[in-house]
Amino acid sequence: AAALRRLLGKSWRTVHFLSYVAFLLATFHATMLGTEFTGGGAPSVIARIVAVLMAVAVAATFIQKRLPRRK
Repeated sequence: AAALRRLLGKSWRTVHFLSYVAFLLATFHATMLGTEFTGGGAPSVIARIVAVLMAVAVAATFIQKRLPRRK
């Protein structure tokens, strides 16, 4: 990830943001698979994983905004 960040420069933030969008779309796709994916309570497990990951992302964003910038 560090090498990719150096390679992309400032456009790295856009790629990083798009990874969140891709994660949400992939999660939606996984829960909408239909009858092949209904057994075993998998949709509820996926919903819990998504909720935890999004909570961590929001918390990390707030923490990052409050920390002083390094020079």
